[in-house]
Amino acid sequence: MADARVKPHQLAVAARCGLRVPATLITTEPESVSDFARSVGGRIVTKSLATMVTVDDLRGSGVLYTAEVGEDLWGDPGIAATAHLFQELVSGVDIRLTAVGGELFATEIHPADLGGPIDIRAHHENVEYRVVEVPEGVRRAVLDLLRELRLTFAALDFKVDPERGWMFLEANPNGQWAFIPELRDAIACAITDFLETSCR
Repeated sequence: MADARVKPHQLAVAARCGLRVPATLITTEPESVSDFARSVGGRIVTKSLATMVTVDDLRGSGVLYTAEVGEDLWGDPGIAATAHLFQELVSGVDIRLTAVGGELFATEIHPADLGGPIDIRAHHENVEYRVVEVPEGVRRAVLDLLRELRLTFAALDFKVDPERGWMFLEANPNGQWAFIPELRDAIACAITDFLETSCR
């Protein structure tokens, strides 16, 4: 069975479960990137194929942030060195959806600096959270996704595109949730209830 931490697998399963996903290209061919970029309107991002932690002797450990790829890099020969994941740049509001069993908790994440980095994680604590309801169609698809990936807990990232609605980006294997003050107690209670119920 494919690893649930691998993003291409997540995207394929999410699409099969009825979630909208960004146009995505995985390639080692630099010449294909420009065609892909133009087909999605000219703005693309790159991200790691699976969640990774980097280690640097000077700066310590860190994560690889999603970053926009400028036109001057579309044909970079370094793309041929290994598989790269490129996606269309999805506009809209960031959503963190935490799933505990059948319970779903979602919050919008609004950065203070609207012109800052694309990856919401790079804004650190300079954000505002707003709890939101999960649309019923998204709820059903997320529960199907969890069953397909055999997960009872997940921290899922979405963008709410103004025209296309909720777009699934990825499931985080290191699923943080306590950083959201408005949902911290509710999620903690849901995890406790789930563990108590499943251990009986």
